[in-house]
Amino acid sequence: MAYRSRSLGGTTQKPVVGQTPPAIRGEVQAQTTLGLDAAACPASTLVPGNWFGPKHPDLGRQDALVWDDWSAFCPVGEAVWLAPPVGRTKTLKAFLERAVATALQGREVWALLPAATGSRWFHTYVVAPNAHLRFYPSSAHAGVPRQPGPFANFPLVLATYPAGD
Repeated sequence: MAYRSRSLGGTTQKPVVGQTPPAIRGEVQAQTTLGLDAAACPASTLVPGNWFGPKHPDLGRQDALVWDDWSAFCPVGEAVWLAPPVGRTKTLKAFLERAVATALQGREVWALLPAATGSRWFHTYVVAPNAHLRFYPSSAHAGVPRQPGPFANFPLVLATYPAGD
């Protein structure tokens, strides 16, 4: 599986896979047609017929990180949705590398991320590729069950990577 846990002093911390807040979900779906959800579970996917995630019934769809980019899985003219697990920075970086690669291959990517603007990964994979950014306060999580994790109380950013940039 792509989502490996790590041990922290005898406890196991798994990456946080959450749901997209309803207001942000509606905003995205009003502005674009999504053709692939690159990190989902059956209950949270924004593209029920086309998603990657550890609980996908097709074993070949359980690990989105085995692909260099996701353009082949997203219909032309549609966008990729990404709300990656954020429990491990290394895993988050791997998802964002593929988001940037997918945009370079001609598919727009919309990513909901913690607005960790002081983090190196944020500047490398969000600011440097010139993603278009919309920030949301931490109250944007309203209506979504909170899960513990390093970014649980962070504000959010919706990063849009234009196709071909």
